[in-house]
Amino acid sequence: MKRKNFLSIVLCASLIMGLSILPTASTQAKTSKYINDDFIGSYTIEGKKPSFEEGWYTLTVDSIEKDGNVVFQVDMGGLNGSPIYTTNVIKSKIKGKKAGFDWVDTWENSGTGKLIFKKNGKLSLTLKITKESDVNRSTLKCKNLILEKYSDDHKLGEW
Repeated sequence: MKRKNFLSIVLCASLIMGLSILPTASTQAKTSKYINDDFIGSYTIEGKKPSFEEGWYTLTVDSIEKDGNVVFQVDMGGLNGSPIYTTNVIKSKIKGKKAGFDWVDTWENSGTGKLIFKKNGKLSLTLKITKESDVNRSTLKCKNLILEKYSDDHKLGEW
């Protein structure tokens, strides 16, 4: 009887140890290794500080979360700040080096977008409009817009 109990214990311990070395599903998103907190900050075309007189296009990355989500916002201003478009705060899952998302702006335009994280620290942004506002004067629409970091500031605008 003692031998059966001993064998049962050894068998159970072996089974538990065997299961503990099996691969498990990762809770971490499958993002490229170079995508990290270094991408947090504000980005513009050519990395130049936004200019009220010349207009601007900025993307602010607020955070890259451990679960693989990126939180960011896009802002565009025309010459002399007219008109100004700001998207909602966007939270999107990074898959590889890309994040696809839906957006809405302050003029009630909406659409889809793609953000690509580049190894050189730059971002590529594409925004498509799927619903255009009746009072629209301009657009956030862009294709493969390359943005460079100009500041570590990552404060998002009000929505």
